[in-house]
Amino acid sequence: MTTAIWPITHHRGPVMLREPVLITCALLSTGAAVIHFAVLGEHWREWWGYGLFFGVAAWLQLAWAAVVVARPSSKLLVAGAAGSFAIALLSLVTRTGGVPAGPASGETAAATFSDVLATAFEVTLGMAAFALAGLRVQ
Repeated sequence: MTTAIWPITHHRGPVMLREPVLITCALLSTGAAVIHFAVLGEHWREWWGYGLFFGVAAWLQLAWAAVVVARPSSKLLVAGAAGSFAIALLSLVTRTGGVPAGPASGETAAATFSDVLATAFEVTLGMAAFALAGLRVQ
């Protein structure tokens, strides 16, 4: 059995992406987006800035998932990984050091199941996308 692959251009030469890992990255991003859409309302009611953050994050995660499958590239994979790691880092900061802005500034947020799940999706996506971006034909 062979694994389907997509050739893409990379600054160091051609890269071959394994379809199952790429699809998994898209699904992880979609999962994180769904969670962020689900909590958008409660965060918007707390402060419009929190709601705006969750809305923008969710739409970007959903858009990235669609685009990375349709037109995969190393730059897009690195951008998705960096964005996912940034959101995961912010989640960690808000639960350990406190919320950086808004009316809850300085307060530590509770780590709910959905928070931990979205963060796990984002960290896993970040690692896989960085790994895919670095693959080269031997």
